[in-house]
Amino acid sequence: MKEMSKAERILALYEALMSGRSVNRREWAEEHGICERSVRRDLDAIRQYLDTRNDAGRQKTYILYSRKSGCHRAAHLEACELTAEEFRRIAAALAAGGMEEQEAASLLRRIFFAAVPEEEREKLTDWTERFLSDE
Repeated sequence: MKEMSKAERILALYEALMSGRSVNRREWAEEHGICERSVRRDLDAIRQYLDTRNDAGRQKTYILYSRKSGCHRAAHLEACELTAEEFRRIAAALAAGGMEEQEAASLLRRIFFAAVPEEEREKLTDWTERFLSDE
């Protein structure tokens, strides 16, 4: 295999991970004629890049390591934040599910403060007037 520059090497690793491939550090190092420490540094560079990208978007991507398989892989996760409409749907589902109103209100208050961002909370004034004033 032709020797790659550091940038090419990191991009190749990034592409492999983003395409769904699991990467074993030892095997990747052997395949690309580098040491495992270089692979570890390349993975760190990718993680740093993803951290900056994750701050901006709704979908988050992380590099996870499995001890069982000894491989790294990319995991694409939805942000934990809820839109006002998603929160309304959850509230309606809880109400329809037969949960006691006090128990549902307690659960919804926790979800509201933990998962609904400030700008979405402003869209839920009808809900907040009803449930948060009962405290």
